[in-house]
Order: sequence, then C-alpha cells, then structure tokens
Amino acid sequence: MRLKDKVAIVTGAGTGLGRAIALMFGREGAKVALTGRRPEPLEKVAAEIRQAGGTAIECAGDMLKAADVARLVDATLKTFGRLDILVNNAGGIAERGPVLALSEDGFRKTLDINVTSAFLCSKQALPELIRTQRQYRQHRLAGRAARSAQQRRLRRGQGRHGHPHQGHGGGLRSRRACGSTRSAPPISRRISIARCSTGSRRRASTRRW
Repeated sequence: MRLKDKVAIVTGAGTGLGRAIALMFGREGAKVALTGRRPEPLEKVAAEIRQAGGTAIECAGDMLKAADVARLVDATLKTFGRLDILVNNAGGIAERGPVLALSEDGFRKTLDINVTSAFLCSKQALPELIRTQRQYRQHRLAGRAARSAQQRRLRRGQGRHGHPHQGHGGGLRSRRACGSTRSAPPISRRISIARCSTGSRRRASTRRW
C-alpha cells in the first residue's frame, strides 16, 4: 500500500470528490482525519473506511474559521502523533448565475470558500508538515550514510584479506598478497592459453560466450 501509515487530513470529506479521496487514502493504508461542515456524512465515510480495515477520525468544522481549523489539526496530532498530508478539497460556489447577475458579496464568498479556506488550513498545518518532512529527510540521510560506511568497510576488509572487490572503474579487481593489483578479464570473455612444447606461450585466443 503506497500510503501505509501516512497521516492525512482531507477537507470537504463528507461527499463528492473529498469522500472519494478519503476512501482511497484509507484503502492505501493512510490514517485519515475527515472534516466538513456536517457531521453525519463524515461519520458515514469514517465508518466505511473502518469497515474496509482502515483508520479514520472525523472532526466537523468550518474551514473558514481559524479556531475550527486549529481544532482539526490538534485532534489529528493528538490521535495520530504526526501529519504527512493535507488535502485542501473543501470548496464550492456561493452564488450561481451569469457574471452580470452575480453580486460582489457572492463573488467574495466564493473566493473565501475556495481560497481562504485553503490558506487557513495550510497555515495551520504547514509547521507540522515541515517538521515531519525534516524528520523524513534526516532519516533517509542517516540511512544512506550508514550504508555508505558499511560498503567502505566491506571494500577495505575484502582488499586487506585478498578477496575480490569492485574497483572504481567498475571492473573486477583482485589484490595479491604482495600488494600488487591486477585487473581480471571481463567475465563475458573466455581466454584459453595454450603452451608450446618448449614452454613458451602462444597468443591468447578469445571468443565470446
């Protein structure tokens, strides 16, 4: 599952596209915090996620109210301990009709529903999203450094004890006890060496496998 153990907030999760996103996140293993203005649709979506084996909580609220947004993020952190994903899905149209018939107030409400709500949610969630991303990057860098150190130790140990190791040029190299380094022939070629009766070598004949 691509989102296994990730924690996601989905706004406008009670119906439509938000519901579909929340259900998909649940199927992919994410822990989902659902929000919207009406509690009943959120409860149904959360129940569907749990029935499918996922994890979800619901926290109804108005994403145009900073206090409700803060309560949503706090509930998510209190329940799951972290936040990885924010889906600003909440939106809508406050007033429909031809442009010439629309009121300025209706236009501003539409902007608030679609833009201001995303701003408030992002502003509240970003500190935690940044902290989680930094921890992820630090974990990846630490893992990469540990693997590099282990590979260096293996190369030094193999060279010291005379075992084959991979050289910088990509060809297989072997170290003899005397300390000299000789390039071994590519494995894709077979070299047969015949000796004359006098003991001198003929030229190596080569053929590809």
